[in-house]
Amino acid sequence: MKENFKTLLFLASIALNLVFIGTYVTYKLPSSSGEQLQPIPKGPLFLKLDLTPEQTAHVKTERDKFHARLQELGKEIKARQIEIIDLLSAIPLDHKAIEKKQEEIQYLQGAVQDRVIMHLLQQSTVMTPEQRTRFFRLIKERNEANVQTCPPWMKPSGKGPMGGN
Repeated sequence: MKENFKTLLFLASIALNLVFIGTYVTYKLPSSSGEQLQPIPKGPLFLKLDLTPEQTAHVKTERDKFHARLQELGKEIKARQIEIIDLLSAIPLDHKAIEKKQEEIQYLQGAVQDRVIMHLLQQSTVMTPEQRTRFFRLIKERNEANVQTCPPWMKPSGKGPMGGN
């Protein structure tokens, strides 16, 4: 019986490793369908918009303020996430406290989304109609290509934003 369990465990381990390898290959290797994907430019979007020096200075200043506020909100979200983990691990469970903490996290995440939308709209006000069109087209392309542009506190490496604007 013990030998059967070890064999079953070994086979399950091999199957799990195959799933991990398959997932890695699927997401990391170029498409094998023959379809050539167009590279999505990385880096700050404002560098792709042919902004004037005045526009660039304004965009950079606002971007820096925006990222600082996102960092603050990110730290608050992380703190609440740690708190909810502590609540989830407590015995007995305090369901009301968990719900309250979840609402706090959702509120902060909503605040991040609101900030992002306000920032994008504010940034676009200094652009010409052509720049504005290209700006939102680039954002859409990055989104559709699933280019990671998440806030810095959500990145595994903890490095600055890849696709910040």
